[in-house]
Amino acid sequence: FYRWFPTGKVVFLAPTRPLVTQQIEACYNIMGIPEIHTAEMSGKTKQDQRGQLWEERRLFFCTPQTFQKDIEDGRCNARNVVCVVVDEAHKATGKYAYVQVIDLIEQAGGKFRVLG
Repeated sequence: FYRWFPTGKVVFLAPTRPLVTQQIEACYNIMGIPEIHTAEMSGKTKQDQRGQLWEERRLFFCTPQTFQKDIEDGRCNARNVVCVVVDEAHKATGKYAYVQVIDLIEQAGGKFRVLG
């Protein structure tokens, strides 16, 4: 999706920051995507900085709660998301943030795929 949609956003979600870090390491070692196109974001990342990263970068690694907050607060334009990769997808039930972010992208009119 990164290569097929040169202006689209690809988001890797993991339920904890250590799992987010594991995803980053795996992607750098396996996929060869330039680090300049990627961003790791968490609740500890300042909101202004996250907004700027959503504008400038294409591949994101974050927790679902951070992603949800950024969509709800207008830092991330959900229509630009082309792929969401969900780690530990079995947690995507009920009102968990995984479910919420997929609903938000759909409500924004996004055309995307989910991998889990």
